[in-house]
Amino acid sequence: MIEQIKKSEFGLEGTLECPLFAQPLDVLIDGADVEYAQRCADALCALPEETLLRLCKYSVRYCEWFRSLVPDVDIGVPEGTEGRAILEHIFPGSLIVTVPEDGRVGYSLELECDWEPEHGMEWTILDGKVKYVGPYESTSPWDDMAYTGFYQEGAKLNMNFADRE
Repeated sequence: MIEQIKKSEFGLEGTLECPLFAQPLDVLIDGADVEYAQRCADALCALPEETLLRLCKYSVRYCEWFRSLVPDVDIGVPEGTEGRAILEHIFPGSLIVTVPEDGRVGYSLELECDWEPEHGMEWTILDGKVKYVGPYESTSPWDDMAYTGFYQEGAKLNMNFADRE
């Protein structure tokens, strides 16, 4: 449950204990109502294992792509890390809930990760489908992803490491 909700210059803010992470997340509610934000928080906390494993797979892609850019730098993630093990290198920042465009549940997570301390990472989810995993870009669950596209193996520049779902 979202707790300690208060008004701020950015909208409403609170905190959320989520079993996915060992520490609480900040919650930023930007224009949405608290009831909808709680639906998003509940969806995150009850994330199906299949969705979590896809998030992990896409996060590993992002990590390995970053590693390829800086081959002589220790990025803090052992080579060969896969599956849920990548979660040891991802840390919660904020659950971001914006005004829904329809009745679906959509949200983004601003995250920190060992391999990219400057830009961090973002996960964007709409109705249980992963829409975006990559450097923090402030994507909306309702974005058409024209800017970032979806993952294409062998592409020189990938902004989104998620497959089209």
